[in-house]
Amino acid sequence: MTPARVDMLIVRARVDGATHRIGRIGRNPRTGKIAFEPSRDLSDITAHTLSPFRIPEKSGGVLSAKHRDNAEMEAFGGLFGLFADSLPDTFGMAVCRQRLKAAGYETGVMELLAYQGCGGRGALSFEPVVGDEMSREVVDISDVYRVALRVNDEAVGSK
Repeated sequence: MTPARVDMLIVRARVDGATHRIGRIGRNPRTGKIAFEPSRDLSDITAHTLSPFRIPEKSGGVLSAKHRDNAEMEAFGGLFGLFADSLPDTFGMAVCRQRLKAAGYETGVMELLAYQGCGGRGALSFEPVVGDEMSREVVDISDVYRVALRVNDEAVGSK
């Protein structure tokens, strides 16, 4: 069976006590390339620029690979650094990837962001588009603990 994919995420930001939709991250199903489409003029949301060097306040369209250099694309799995900062650390990624795989999902950056949802670091939250079941999964913390122990044991055993 082919693992499920997450090809579109709604991105929200908590700014000054309120949550605002700032745009969508999409993955082209054929090429795998990732792009960001701001919802509107980002300067309407906050006086602070979300990502001053990479995401213009007034974009007027989709921001894709042509807006980034190759080193950034490789380092962040095709994501803008602003969004990649919401991903877990290496150990956290290993735990999340095991959980995603067990649930029948691919384990790429889009799925990792969807899994983080609103529980990741920072002010951003990510919601899969069109009622994806992953967004409604109830997480049993004891299950996450068992997976974390297994990942840790595997990492210690490989040294």
